[in-house]
Amino acid sequence: MPQTRADVETRQRQARACALSGTLLNSKLREPSHIAYQTAYESELPVIGVMILPMRVSMSWSLRRLLYLLTACSVLPLGLLLAYNTGYQYRQDQQAARAEALRLAQQSADTVEAFIRDARVVLQTLSARPAMRAGLATPGGTCDPIFSSFKQFYPQLSNISLSNPQGYLICSALPQPDNKPLPVAHMQWFREVYERQDFVVGSMLYGPINRNWISVLAEPVRDEQGRMIGAVQTPIDLLKFRLLPGVEKLPEGVLVGLIDQQGRVVARSRDATQWVGRELKGLSPIVDQVLLERQGTAESVGVEGIAHFYGYTPVAGTEWIAISGIPARIAMQNARRSLMTSLLAGGTVLVLVLWLALRLSQRIGAPILAVSAAARRARDGDLDVRAPSEGPREVVAVATQFNAMLDAIQHSQARLQSSEERLSLALEGAHLAIWDLDVARGRVLHTETWAELLAEPQAPLDNTVPALLRRVPSPDRQQLYRAASALLDDPQRNDFLLEHRIRRGDGTLLWLATQGRVTARDRAGRATRLLGTHRDVTERRQRDEEIHRLAFFDPLTGLPNRRLLAKELAQALARARRSGRYGACFFIDLDQFKSVNDARGHDLGDQLLQAVARRLQDQVREGDTVVRMGGDEFVVLMTNLADTEEGAARAAHAAGEKIRHALEQPYPLDLQHYASSASLGIALLPQPGQTPDDVVREADTAMYRAKSLGRNQLAFYRPEMQAEIEQQLNFEHDLAQAIQLDQLSVHLQTQYDLQGRPRGAELLLRWLHPQRGQVPPADFIRVAEQTGLIVRLGDWVIDEACRLLGVLRATGWSLPLSINVSPRQFRQDDFVASVTAALRAHDTRGENLVFEITESLLVGDMDETIDRIQRLQALGIRFSIDDFGTGYSSLSYLKRLPLHELKIDKSFIRDIPQDSDDVEIVSMIMSLARQLRLEIVAEGVETAEQLEWLRQRGCDRVQGYLMERPMPLTQWLQHPRQR
Repeated sequence: MPQTRADVETRQRQARACALSGTLLNSKLREPSHIAYQTAYESELPVIGVMILPMRVSMSWSLRRLLYLLTACSVLPLGLLLAYNTGYQYRQDQQAARAEALRLAQQSADTVEAFIRDARVVLQTLSARPAMRAGLATPGGTCDPIFSSFKQFYPQLSNISLSNPQGYLICSALPQPDNKPLPVAHMQWFREVYERQDFVVGSMLYGPINRNWISVLAEPVRDEQGRMIGAVQTPIDLLKFRLLPGVEKLPEGVLVGLIDQQGRVVARSRDATQWVGRELKGLSPIVDQVLLERQGTAESVGVEGIAHFYGYTPVAGTEWIAISGIPARIAMQNARRSLMTSLLAGGTVLVLVLWLALRLSQRIGAPILAVSAAARRARDGDLDVRAPSEGPREVVAVATQFNAMLDAIQHSQARLQSSEERLSLALEGAHLAIWDLDVARGRVLHTETWAELLAEPQAPLDNTVPALLRRVPSPDRQQLYRAASALLDDPQRNDFLLEHRIRRGDGTLLWLATQGRVTARDRAGRATRLLGTHRDVTERRQRDEEIHRLAFFDPLTGLPNRRLLAKELAQALARARRSGRYGACFFIDLDQFKSVNDARGHDLGDQLLQAVARRLQDQVREGDTVVRMGGDEFVVLMTNLADTEEGAARAAHAAGEKIRHALEQPYPLDLQHYASSASLGIALLPQPGQTPDDVVREADTAMYRAKSLGRNQLAFYRPEMQAEIEQQLNFEHDLAQAIQLDQLSVHLQTQYDLQGRPRGAELLLRWLHPQRGQVPPADFIRVAEQTGLIVRLGDWVIDEACRLLGVLRATGWSLPLSINVSPRQFRQDDFVASVTAALRAHDTRGENLVFEITESLLVGDMDETIDRIQRLQALGIRFSIDDFGTGYSSLSYLKRLPLHELKIDKSFIRDIPQDSDDVEIVSMIMSLARQLRLEIVAEGVETAEQLEWLRQRGCDRVQGYLMERPMPLTQWLQHPRQR
């Protein structure tokens, strides 16, 4: 490598500095003045010590006694006060911890009681159904249809079943073992429900259907004469039993649980799988105390060996006891802080008292102590110190002799010290360790900076060449050996520069830039002495590595990123074309990831992405590449699959199925299991003219085809897919343009009561495309949801609804308008503000505005959802559950939501009264709505039979083509019914 003049001059200066350093260091050891200093210093100090010692002995003892007395008098009262305060705080924290533990236990007991009450209401409702009685009255009778669809109405229950007096489960929502009636006559809950002929909460057992720890809740089924003819029951899945609302938010280590009279763990807020079913009686004093007292508090060491404050109370109607535990380390934090404060205050006072005592002793013996202190500083190397010439004559004489001695020593050392300081400043500024190698002896001398670089400033270092090389890792050692050998053997080479690693005393590796120069050669031209420097370049190397990591790797998962994939693909294509062997690129997109991310938060979403990354790495071969493209998209690059395209396709299909199967397994995250799946697109490589960008684009296109097949699928790329993707992108672009180009409009469809009077209207969005014509709402609403345009569409609809309210008010219309609000739009942070702004912009009120929300909005933070609904209700807006029965629903959630009405989805109305299942479902929905005091609206009414059936059952309002079709505002206002 060519050297510049500046490089040569720099190395020459370093060599001269090394030589100067060696000369100065050696001369320091041989300097006569230095020896004189040693002799004078060592000869004079004993004399000073002999003179000072007799004067200090008696005085030091009296000062020490005075210091102890002052310290004791000052600190003792304060120490007693602090000790009392700490003890008081400790007792207060104990009482507070016991009270909090009992409160948690009582809250847990109340939650369990509420769940059992709700479950009993459900079982009583089921037991009163005629279909239940019919199934028991007739041997081999047909099971109630509710068993096949109970999850739609009772998602909080894991199963429901029906048992006959002979002790068999004749009906079950979940499949029974071997598809045969399960014998249950031997089970405790069965015997008890028939003995008591009343609702029972059974002891815990291992469920043969659920294959898990359960407790069975059973309710008698009676005939019309009140005789018990069977029982309907539901199991509580004890591993998933939520003992408190928001139990996962409890502080780390805080536990709640249930135990029964036998001391067995019935339920537990943490690690339920490990603990439920274990008998703890006799394993810990706290368990025996809880079983004996049933209610109270205690401080004890639990089964896990950790001290807790416990609270416990019985659960009414059961044999269970709710127990909570707060770790003592958490509960006593205030006491510990009080103790630390006390110690700090006491220490501060003690230091202050000691300081005052020392100041007093110094004032008494200041002249003597001043001379003694100067002597100690001179002994430690401070030659600038001077003893004060004051006090008794003897002390003044000693101080004068001492100062004269220091003047002589300083004068003799001035020139050498000046040279050493200049060299030290130069070396410290460059942070260089200078080394000198004697080739013949195989020994290396270093300056003190070398020991600092190796983090061994105190330990003696082995300065042999083999010892130095042993510190260098093997790959770097070979490079260093080759560079040094070339320098030793080649008379034409006089210097070298190499960066390598070296192991420090603490085991860490340090990056060094080692530079050397030949300073002497023998007659044969072989180097006999080398001089050089070591420079620490670790920070620069780490910065380079960090820049590389940030540029080519994903910070969340640690996987390669899109930029590194481009390099890997280019190399893979080149290798495949040279070898003639095919590979494959898999584009992977997680299904419904955004729903999990929105509902459970970004932290859980990040955990899911990290888990997916680990699973992908587990499924690929060594040498394959797993890449995170961003968001929920991953790429897997596999090379060297087969010699033919057909063989590579088969291998890629097998690998893709393996990946797909691995990704659809549940993910244990945050004490819960989350289900997910993935859609995979596969592109084979190499293809004629194929570039790295082409490979990714083709795999991405195939992935979208897999999603269109229903998700959790895989698809291979075909050329015609690109045209379909471009068509889809054009559709999305047209939809975005439709908002700006005023291609959207709203139609109105009236809602009528059963007397045919208008009671409201629903706004329905329409899109008239200039080329496509009228686009079905189902098509463009789906695309809007996928692309995020649904928020802009929703804002436009709300603004249009507020405008129409003003127009309708001018025509005399004072009935409400209903509009659909998507969950994504509802969860926008500025949603309430944007609605308020729309109402103000059109000078209208919210009393005639109804927001129709779907059941999917119930997934997520219910407290935030309720708060947002209440803020909108304050504006006068009412809320309706739309398309009820088609999504997620929960009785507990519906009870909490401040709703006004419930809309039955048209899919249930379509086949009534002919379809008995739909009749049963609609009847139950209407019954549920009445219990919740909600108005009932049936949509999709198209026949007179449907209308008559709904009228007979007391439906409040209807909407559908039977009455009128949706129509534009001007046509709607002219409709005879409106007039």
